Amino acid sequence: MSGRDAIMAKVRASLGAGPGDAERLAVVEQRIANTPKGIIPERAKLPADARTKLFVKQAEKVSASVKHVASSDDVPKAISSYLRSKNLPASVRMGADKRLTKMPWADQKALEVLSGRSDGKDQVGVSHAFGGIAETGTLVMTSGKDNPSTINFLPEHHIVVIDAKDVDGDMEAVLAKVRKKFGKGVMPRTLNFITGPWRAWTARAAYHRCWRIVWLAFTILMPPDCRGCASSQLATCTAAPICWKRCTGGSPWT
Repeated sequence: MSGRDAIMAKVRASLGAGPGDAERLAVVEQRIANTPKGIIPERAKLPADARTKLFVKQAEKVSASVKHVASSDDVPKAISSYLRSKNLPASVRMGADKRLTKMPWADQKALEVLSGRSDGKDQVGVSHAFGGIAETGTLVMTSGKDNPSTINFLPEHHIVVIDAKDVDGDMEAVLAKVRKKFGKGVMPRTLNFITGPWRAWTARAAYHRCWRIVWLAFTILMPPDCRGCASSQLATCTAAPICWKRCTGGSPWT
């Protein structure tokens, strides 16, 4: 008998259970099949627009930078502007996520877009979040070739694109979406929860390196039925109030 088997035998003996206890196995299988829900904080129970506001507030509270853009086509230009403002090289590293690759990167002539995992030499990485948690301002990242986990941690600047519709109020809601998309038994190898910038040092030969995460929130302000109303037409706009300030040149977060 191995050490593990001996320990498990003692545990079963103390519980009065045998290795083939059908009743206990049924209880375990039932719990796995019907994942129980935890207590959801009241501040997480919000409508979509309020969730986005809370997400931004909590993200900025932990020193993250958030920028809103009107559509996915605006993301490459916004990233190029960010790189220039920080005096960074015009080069980014990203995975094979189709939501990212279909963006008009070619319009930014001076921007170099590298594909695949980061080897630690990239200064800027770009990822697309699976979702966001409004109550804590947290990004939820799934691993894989679409968004390699190395991009989350190795580049000094991490820009994460997230669609406003993917922001949920609480962690439980996001986890339910992960289970629904991937299915039990086919979950991503790693699920990273990122809340704000962070910094780390190594003590090898007095060498140290710091990383900080900065993200860009991709928020679609114009819904499909938005007609680009003039201010005089806002009273009859079917998309209001979601996009009315966009039509008048403002921002729903101001």
